[in-house]
Amino acid sequence: MSYTLINFNMPNYLKTNFDNLVKFKRISRTSILNSMIEDYCRQELRLLKDDRLLNSLILDIEERNPSKYERNLSETENSYYEPINIPMTNDYYDSYDGGLRL
Repeated sequence: MSYTLINFNMPNYLKTNFDNLVKFKRISRTSILNSMIEDYCRQELRLLKDDRLLNSLILDIEERNPSKYERNLSETENSYYEPINIPMTNDYYDSYDGGLRL
């Protein structure tokens, strides 16, 4: 197994607390940090898998049950409706009487 030296910044109060706990438990800093990093990686991997599973479930549900808006769009795309005739002022003009008809 190969190793790499890692340096990072840590607030002084946190280092002091960490050092006190390490002395009390008689465990090396390296072993605790390695353990914490490994736990973090495992947890994140599990969460990513759960997210992927949840996302695939949601996508599957959406595919099986399209929303009301999507269903209406697909229905109107398949059929054509004539546009509504909008009345104009000359529609009400009667040339016989020379004025508007009501």
